[in-house]
Amino acid sequence: MFNLEVHNQFAAAVQQLIGKSGVIHLQNDVDYKISVQQFTGIEVTEHYDNEKDPMIFQLSFLNGLGQEDTLEIWDSAILELDHTQPEVAEEWVPQGLAFAFAVLKDESNAVEFYMA
Repeated sequence: MFNLEVHNQFAAAVQQLIGKSGVIHLQNDVDYKISVQQFTGIEVTEHYDNEKDPMIFQLSFLNGLGQEDTLEIWDSAILELDHTQPEVAEEWVPQGLAFAFAVLKDESNAVEFYMA
């Protein structure tokens, strides 16, 4: 699908979330959590000049209020995916949600996905 294997892995992992509810946990300078009623899709919204390599991925979902919302993830923020289940569950994770995967940029920046 894409030139970089990690982008193919990311798209496939997000496809597993479509139709499910969950939480998106953004970890960087600020610890931020987005409630998701339903993940609805993923698309590439911008490419580099060669028109093949994706620059920006857009993840679509219904937010906690039931409104359509999106999250943009730049290709530079996707160093690797981590499917390792955390040894200890985060205390903020709502009952019934389970860790799905994390998109890692470096040791201090990640986007974690939890799903029902």
